[in-house]
Amino acid sequence: MRVPRRLYCALLYLPLVWSTATMADVDLLKVHTRFGTVSFVRGDEDCCTAYFRFHSQRIEISSAGRLSAMLEGVYKVKEGDVVAISVETGAKGLPPAFYILLVDRNRIVHIDDDDFVSKDVTFRAVQKGNDIHFDLGFDNGLRKRAIYVNGILYVGWDRVHIASTVPHEECGYVLKMLIPCKAMPDCSDNGVRDATPLAKVWAIPRLENMPAFKGDNFYAACAKICAAKSHKIAGIRRTLCGY
Repeated sequence: MRVPRRLYCALLYLPLVWSTATMADVDLLKVHTRFGTVSFVRGDEDCCTAYFRFHSQRIEISSAGRLSAMLEGVYKVKEGDVVAISVETGAKGLPPAFYILLVDRNRIVHIDDDDFVSKDVTFRAVQKGNDIHFDLGFDNGLRKRAIYVNGILYVGWDRVHIASTVPHEECGYVLKMLIPCKAMPDCSDNGVRDATPLAKVWAIPRLENMPAFKGDNFYAACAKICAAKSHKIAGIRRTLCGY
């Protein structure tokens, strides 16, 4: 059978179109600023590499797992627009990475560094005039904060007047984590650890960055609740939260 010339050309062209489409990068997030769009783009051929794109400029990043991104805020300052983005790597147990980008009419600059990380997944930002204050939660028992001033991001730790207790919201989360312990079949230390859901296992190292909380104390409290078959045991909150 003779194939029409027009159809033959189309059949030849289809593989080229498919190949080009599958090689296209994927925009995971687009952020509109006063100076143009900042995109977070994943390379289609690799799940774990990506880059920020602003006009013709790129800032490349890599991770240990499949990526996703969320806008945390855009702040207008005299130097340009400050863009805060959190990136989930998909790697189990790892907290999200936070990126702070400064955009003006001509360029995009990555102004955070390796210290700009929240080990307990706290991230809050408040703009005061031309400054931006960041709360990054607790890091090894110390409160971590950062401040943006005149195009520079400073990160530091509060070393005085630090409360020796777990914040109330996080303490409530810890106590809720204990409720299923009363239904565990094996109340030994190994039994409790094996029966603890992975989501809680991954949360414990983050919580250990806070004052007072210790993972070993959590598992010991869980074992007591398991043996008593009740999650109302006096002194557990003081042991875990410090009050």
